[in-house]
Amino acid sequence: MKYSADRIEYKVAHRIILKEGDTLYLGNKTYSVVGIIGKGGFGSVYKVSEENVKSNSLFAVKLLDLYKVQPDDIERLKQRFINEFKVGRLDSPYLVKYYDTGSLKGNPYILMEYCGGGNLFDELKSIKSEPQVLNAAIDIASGLKALHSMGIVHRDIKPENILKSDDGRYKISDFGISTRLKDRMTQVNFLGKVKYNEVFGSVMYSPPEQLNSKSYYKKTSPMMDIYSFGVLLYNLTHKGKDPFGGEVAYQRDSSRYLKNKTEGILSRPIKIQTGFSRIWYFIIKKCIEPKPEDRYQSIKDVIQKLSYIHKNTPDKDSIGLKHKVKLHIEHSESKKSIAFPLDISDDSSEVSMVIGRDTKVADINDIPVKLGLKDDFLISKRHATLRYKSNRFFITDGHQMDNGHPVSNWTGSLNGTMVNKKKILPGDWVEIKEDDLTEIGNYTMKLIVNYDSI
Repeated sequence: MKYSADRIEYKVAHRIILKEGDTLYLGNKTYSVVGIIGKGGFGSVYKVSEENVKSNSLFAVKLLDLYKVQPDDIERLKQRFINEFKVGRLDSPYLVKYYDTGSLKGNPYILMEYCGGGNLFDELKSIKSEPQVLNAAIDIASGLKALHSMGIVHRDIKPENILKSDDGRYKISDFGISTRLKDRMTQVNFLGKVKYNEVFGSVMYSPPEQLNSKSYYKKTSPMMDIYSFGVLLYNLTHKGKDPFGGEVAYQRDSSRYLKNKTEGILSRPIKIQTGFSRIWYFIIKKCIEPKPEDRYQSIKDVIQKLSYIHKNTPDKDSIGLKHKVKLHIEHSESKKSIAFPLDISDDSSEVSMVIGRDTKVADINDIPVKLGLKDDFLISKRHATLRYKSNRFFITDGHQMDNGHPVSNWTGSLNGTMVNKKKILPGDWVEIKEDDLTEIGNYTMKLIVNYDSI
């Protein structure tokens, strides 16, 4: 079959299904359909080659099946298609390039760059090394930077919308629901209420405010994309898994799934793979904060953090936490608490600090605990030892004897030390992270890290 770009406007779109070998006359050029790349609810993407060209002749054609659309939705989908083409005209090596648009028998099409490497979703489980993850992360963040610098929010960042070019570069695609901050797509009536009860984006990757159809048009911001990017980073560093349980959890109990997203309750805690920089933990955690104001406020800040990893690969553990780290100790019942700033700097190779009950003896502990409560005595004079090494924190019960004994000679506390309800023995080091609950006597202890210091 042969199809030419429309020269007249069709009042009703005709049914059209492209097949291998079909000829397309688009603009002043001729293309041959090579095959189908993907198919969605209201359209398909085809691989085409430009005829009479010897090399670099492959392109992709996205065709909207407008003949399937209900009459009330036609104009809205057509406008969305036009919007997508406009965004795709932005010039960036990290965005899929759009070349031309028109219609075939009333069905809108976009001629775009062909990316032969597939999409990121197909690679999630095969990407295992840190350089692979970092390469994808930096490319995607660079694409977001290009969009945000033009005042555009993508609103549908997910692995399926990240394509890989033949040279290995990752590019953002599918700008159908992207919007300029000054031209938000959600429509409201004269009372200021949302006209259409719809949610833009993908539930698994959208931030809580984007899933609220009644109010999110007021909150459209680059932080939406930053949240989605954080979930995508979680996918990349956790072998394709979703932080909130994924499609299975959503189908099982959608209300609970959305509630967990709103409250930031992860079904799978962030757990960075062995050999990866711990900075990934802090980047992901800050990106997926449920409140927009608690996330990175600019994708440029995220790129800066990623550059720290890039500069220190493969020696990833040379990056410290600087000085903005606190140890928060709270009494289990009264909730009375005290915070200790930890003296950690970028060049700290290893630091050990003894935690214990405050006494009149000077310098017996690096972190003296005294809240003036009756339970203070439950903390031993030298209860536990905290160690910072290679950008990670570890804790053990008791303290090391300082009398010439071997390294293995440790003295335990009277009431023990527990991490996440598991008792640890003197001299057995257990890594602790910000989400972990450490108990000494009748007190709980948590690390508090200022992520902006990473």
